[in-house]
Amino acid sequence: MKRVFICSGHSMFTEGLLQLIEQQSDLDVVGCEDSLETALEQIRGVHPDVVLFVKGDGPYVDDRQILEAMGGKTQIIELNYENELVSVISGEQLVVSEFAELVRLIG
Repeated sequence: MKRVFICSGHSMFTEGLLQLIEQQSDLDVVGCEDSLETALEQIRGVHPDVVLFVKGDGPYVDDRQILEAMGGKTQIIELNYENELVSVISGEQLVVSEFAELVRLIG
């Protein structure tokens, strides 16, 4: 089971994403934060496999802080819900039009 942490300052978007992810039997949401400081503390404590963060949410634009918090041992997926772009930090930028495509990236 993949352990997922969500970083987003948009509560409606976060709640929808949280509900969709929780419906997946192979994904477990281990944390959800809107504050970068609190998120980094929790990420260090829960050691997620994947961190989802929303681009443009203030401090989340700098994904290097998340990489440093995990020591480079986690997959980071950057979401931009305005233009449906998803970036896997260690990979290429993709356009995701369905939630199933995002789940495939996480898994």
